[in-house]
Amino acid sequence: GGVIELKGCLDIIEVAKSFPEIEFKLIGNPEETCVRAAEKVSNVILAGTTPHSEIIEEMKQADVFIFLTYFPGEGFSNSLAEAMAAGLPCIVTDWAANKDMIEDKGGVVVPVHGVEDACKGLEEMADREVRKQQSEFNIDKIKREYADAVVQAQYVECYEELLK
Repeated sequence: GGVIELKGCLDIIEVAKSFPEIEFKLIGNPEETCVRAAEKVSNVILAGTTPHSEIIEEMKQADVFIFLTYFPGEGFSNSLAEAMAAGLPCIVTDWAANKDMIEDKGGVVVPVHGVEDACKGLEEMADREVRKQQSEFNIDKIKREYADAVVQAQYVECYEELLK
């Protein structure tokens, strides 16, 4: 995906300003407004377009996934699902399927442009035990509800119901 304003890059950069000791890495092709904003904040790294295998490695090294999207075309986010599968606690906007995906146990749901709420969520996640519990929930939820076999069975069930 892109590092664009509608995917929350400017809001993430605002969060980063409150946590100068934390490195924030934004992966994807950045639009110019995000480049200009990131240049002013020393702890924001624009990684650019990155091969999928490297993104997975980045997730394995990360402590938290922040996804402050309000992109109109957003639905079920593959990047959020991948972060959950990687065991990352998540800070997400109450947008599209985000809240349904992490519920109230896989991280923190904030309103769109809820920079202050995202900062509070990140402060809560300073506790390793909190992150561990959220991580375990996210991994379990991915296995329980979003694994290929589970989703395929739901498709088949839906098709069979429609064909009756």
